[in-house]
Amino acid sequence: MAATTDIRFHDFVESGDLGFNKMLLKITRQIEPEELRRLKFLCRGPSGLSTREIDRLTTAEDFFTSLQRLQMLTRDNLLLLQELLRCLERADLLRIVEEYAKILGNTLYFYEAPDQPANGFIHARFHVAGNLERFQRSKLDDLRAYVSRLLNEPQEFIFLVGVEKGSVNLMFMISEQYADQLKDLFEKHKDSFSRFGVDGIFVADKPAIDERSLDLPTAHEQRYRDSSTRECYGFV
Repeated sequence: MAATTDIRFHDFVESGDLGFNKMLLKITRQIEPEELRRLKFLCRGPSGLSTREIDRLTTAEDFFTSLQRLQMLTRDNLLLLQELLRCLERADLLRIVEEYAKILGNTLYFYEAPDQPANGFIHARFHVAGNLERFQRSKLDDLRAYVSRLLNEPQEFIFLVGVEKGSVNLMFMISEQYADQLKDLFEKHKDSFSRFGVDGIFVADKPAIDERSLDLPTAHEQRYRDSSTRECYGFV
């Protein structure tokens, strides 16, 4: 019996779940009651936590466990966690997440791409529609592999160099020889790209398709989002 227990514990540690839970525990210990109330409010809604479930959450540990159960928070995707901590204006807790993500190395988290790509490369920005908190690392790897096959370019030469906010963009660095080809391929394989949640590709900030075909907000919606974002980040 002891041997079986040891094997299970080893598998648990090797899976990375222990490190992930230790990171969350470090954060939950520093969440104040008023901050927990704000977190629950932010995650309330049809696509988030129900009112009944929110009423049952009395600790930060309970809150994050609920997000994990709904697959809104996983060790493969820390985007929602970062967004929530930004709304709390907790730069100290954000640093904990970023340090963990850098050590883990294979998780989704927000970080800015370098201003300039390496020589011989360009930045290709893939616009992702929908809820990115449900966009798992495995889907990102599949997208990268798909682009590799389309371009007939080894996957190791297609780099993810940034995950940026605004609307959510995955910033890849690819060989500059594929700039025009990538635009044509997107038009030809638009349905296939949509399976990955990608509804637009921008190369050197020029859209591969007409921006009017993207699911972008109206001017009124954008003003509302900008206002909400400023309020969330404490800019108003």
